[in-house]
Amino acid sequence: MKFLKLFLIVLFASQSFSQQSITQKAETLVNSDYFHTFKIEKFFLHTNKTVYFSGEKIWFKAYIVEDDSNTAFIETTNVYVNLYNENFELVTSQLFYAEKGKTYGEIELPKDLKSSNYYLQLDTQWNNNFKRQAVFPIQIIDLKNANGVNLNSEIPLKKLDFSEPLSQSEAFHIKKIENSNNESVIFELNINSNAIANQNLDNTIAFAVVHREGSLRSIAPVKLKEETKSYKLSFSKDNIFNGLNTLTLFNENNVPLTQANFFYTPSPNALDIRITNTAVTDDSLTINLNAYGSFKKANLSISVLPEASIMYKNSSNIVSHFLLQPYLKENDISIAQRTTLGKNLDELSQLKAPDNVFKYQYLSGKPLPFKNESGLSLNGKIQTDEKDLENFKIMLSSNENSITDFTTINSENNFKFDKLLLMHPSKYSLSLLNKKGKTDKASFFIYNTYTNYSANTKLEITNEFKTLVKQNDSINKLKPNNDFVNATFPEYSEAEALDEVNIEVYKKKKELELKQKIRNNGILGLNASRVFKPEDSGFSNNYLIDYLQTLPSTTIVYTSDGTPILRNDRGPKSINGPSTIPVAIVFNGSNLQDLSFIQFILASEIEYVVLNINGAGYGSIYPYGVLHIVTKKETNISAKPFNNKDIQENETSFGFNIQKDKYEMPELNFTSQKAIDNFSTIDWIPNFEITPNTDNLLTINRRYHNGLKLIINGLTASGIPFYKEVHIELSDQ
Repeated sequence: MKFLKLFLIVLFASQSFSQQSITQKAETLVNSDYFHTFKIEKFFLHTNKTVYFSGEKIWFKAYIVEDDSNTAFIETTNVYVNLYNENFELVTSQLFYAEKGKTYGEIELPKDLKSSNYYLQLDTQWNNNFKRQAVFPIQIIDLKNANGVNLNSEIPLKKLDFSEPLSQSEAFHIKKIENSNNESVIFELNINSNAIANQNLDNTIAFAVVHREGSLRSIAPVKLKEETKSYKLSFSKDNIFNGLNTLTLFNENNVPLTQANFFYTPSPNALDIRITNTAVTDDSLTINLNAYGSFKKANLSISVLPEASIMYKNSSNIVSHFLLQPYLKENDISIAQRTTLGKNLDELSQLKAPDNVFKYQYLSGKPLPFKNESGLSLNGKIQTDEKDLENFKIMLSSNENSITDFTTINSENNFKFDKLLLMHPSKYSLSLLNKKGKTDKASFFIYNTYTNYSANTKLEITNEFKTLVKQNDSINKLKPNNDFVNATFPEYSEAEALDEVNIEVYKKKKELELKQKIRNNGILGLNASRVFKPEDSGFSNNYLIDYLQTLPSTTIVYTSDGTPILRNDRGPKSINGPSTIPVAIVFNGSNLQDLSFIQFILASEIEYVVLNINGAGYGSIYPYGVLHIVTKKETNISAKPFNNKDIQENETSFGFNIQKDKYEMPELNFTSQKAIDNFSTIDWIPNFEITPNTDNLLTINRRYHNGLKLIINGLTASGIPFYKEVHIELSDQ
């Protein structure tokens, strides 16, 4: 039986119905097909900006919450970010791991995308049951053909029309009325006697039900009397959804008589974050985020843009998307993007939502075909000389993913692993364990690594919205009187030009010369790397491991078994990573697991070391940075990785995208300060935790900008969404 909340209001005249009879009738209504108990996901996507250049990366944070409470939806870990083009055709689909209802990452845009409107969709396998749209428009500009692009017009949005409320019957009418009681919401129910002249409603019971798309929140019985034409209905605010609600009146036979939508939120500023500056340098700013009036922690994502930026073209925010947008007419993308939910909520209370307020009624009483996904599945087949594999197991292990898992083998020598949290790209090993738990000779063939989800090749969009896009194409040709005809777009730097123009810092001449020397040695990302020669330091006669202690942004630490590793002091923790984040070590082209191999090598035997603290230039191969160590030609030192012929190493062909906390600026060549102010992104912080009523210090890049714009979205642990746009003016340093 569905959970029943029965709240009695004053019954008029004589009590001809017993409490037991009312409860039984209410239970019958609650357990009807009108209402459901499904847990439904709700999505919001915060991108670092909304206008991108083809070939650039989209940096994003996704919030996934349970619809009724706005708290983290924890049943699903597999979240897909799908990119669709102007014709609503699928361009890419990528998998990300959600933990406690949040995920973040970056998506590299293909360089051949033409200038147009594009659409990012958040989706899950579970959401296929309900087909709830979560689509977020962006703009993409092709730098190879950017002449004439108009950046003045915004992403097309359908404006909200508050003039027409949800249609009600002629006989019954419900409206929310002003109320000085802060603990309840009060409605007035009026009955038109002429419209119900042929109905005998005297001494009958009606039920006023607060719900949202059939998810029931509270129910109250009303005893109708012939002489009474107006009734007051009162509901505690604790028994009302945060955001859009529907109040439906049913008769005793479970037939809807009338319904009205209303909007409720405890306060548009239930979470107040005060931001103050604490320390300023030429290229960084430390701010203090202090959350007042909240007893719960909050998680924020913050985009840092120049004050003059024209790369953020809409007001999409987590508050309107969680409290309003999902309940509007289906498929009207971003219909509520520009709704700020300010002080005046009266207009919102009259909002017209879909006529079908029980939209999931068709699913009631049926098993849902799509299940929650958690991880990947891996299928394969084993070949071995062993005839009887009963009690044998296959072990899958991966140091990169901190995974050790076991599975059995069927009669046809096939095996399957489920719920694997494998990053891509990464490596894993397979081995056959005999009855004694020791490895045995075997070879493995991998059929596939997969999930059950498949993105739609075409985005399901109403014809109304397609027409809207055509009428308001935001990527169009410049008009003669356009205010922005003098825009000079940046260009992607060529490989040889990267050392000449660097957005962040100017390299020392000696380091530039050394980079040019080693450019062809197979070491990538030199523009984002620092090159050091031990012979230029005072540590050339020491052990190499002592010299490495002098490198910036790193520390050598020792694990519990005494193994030395190089820790990234700036990098994030991975979702499955160890508590100490290691920088990858590449010694003369060979990957090392740790620093044990080089403990007794002298620094004088090393030609140079290259520290790429962010792993830039390697995609997702080195998410926490990489240190290349190259010996002098006269030395004869090489690293030979351990190899067990009974263990088969494999590389992933599919998996979760690796998350990065540290924002990487694109390799763009800006020709003027105005171009930098208009088109660049200063910083992106996807995952910042704040504790209420205390200091929460955050250091962000400012890159010599004096005017900053911060776009902040966030969510408290109790499900209160938060949005704020902050402008910061700094004096010249």
